[in-house]
Amino acid sequence: MLPKAILLDLDDTILTEEKAGDTAWERVCELSARETGLFSSKVLNDKINDIRHKFWDDVGNRAIGAKDIFQARIGIVRQALSELNCDDEQLADSIVRRYTILKIEVTDFIPDAEVTIKHLKNKGVKLAILTNGEGKEQRVRIEKFGLSNLIDNYLIAGELGFGKPDQRIFQMALSQLNVQPKETWMVGDRLEQDIMGAKNMGIFAIWFDHGNKGLPRASSVKPDRIINEIKELLTIRE
Repeated sequence: MLPKAILLDLDDTILTEEKAGDTAWERVCELSARETGLFSSKVLNDKINDIRHKFWDDVGNRAIGAKDIFQARIGIVRQALSELNCDDEQLADSIVRRYTILKIEVTDFIPDAEVTIKHLKNKGVKLAILTNGEGKEQRVRIEKFGLSNLIDNYLIAGELGFGKPDQRIFQMALSQLNVQPKETWMVGDRLEQDIMGAKNMGIFAIWFDHGNKGLPRASSVKPDRIINEIKELLTIRE
C-alpha cells in the first residue's frame, strides 16, 4: 500500500547526475584542449576528475558546494589548471560556464522516473523533492523536466542553508505536506544523507541502489528497503 507522502531525492534518483556530470566534463575538456592546445583532453579531464572527486568526498566541501556550486567548480578547475602549469583564471571561468550549460543539456530522467512519479501523483500521493544541490541550478533542472507540474513541494539546501541529513529539512517537508513520519517514505541514493536522515526522523527509508552495487559491508546505515529500479516503488509492501 502506498503511503500518504513520498520524499524524493533529485540527483541520481529522479534525474541523472553522476553520468551527466562525467559526460559534460569530458566534452568541455575536449573543447578546451582543442582550442588552447595546452594539454590533451584526457590529461585535463583526468586532473579535474581527480580533484573534484576528492573535493566532493569531503563532507565540509559538500556543504560549501551546496551554497555556491559555481565557485566550488571554479576552485576545482583553477587547481587542476595550476597543477598543469596554467594559471589562467579566465580559462577556468570559461570551462566552468561551459560545463554548467553542457551538464543541463545532457541530463535526463533516470529510467522510469517520470512515469513512476506521474503514477504516484495520479494515485494521490503527496510528493516533495529534497535535494542538497545549489538553488539556481536545481531550479533550472526542475523546470526543464516539468517537475514543477508533478511535485507538490521542493526543498533545496542551497536555498535553505541546510540540507540532508539535517532533521530540519525533513521536518519542513512533513509540515508542508501535512503528514506524519509514519505516513511517509523517503527515497534516495545516498545512505548518509537520504537514508540516515530519514530513519532519524522515523520515516520509512528506501535506498535506491540503481547501480546494483549492494549495501557496503562497512555501512552502519541500514535502509528499510532497497530497490534497484525506481518503478519498484509502485509494488512495495511495508
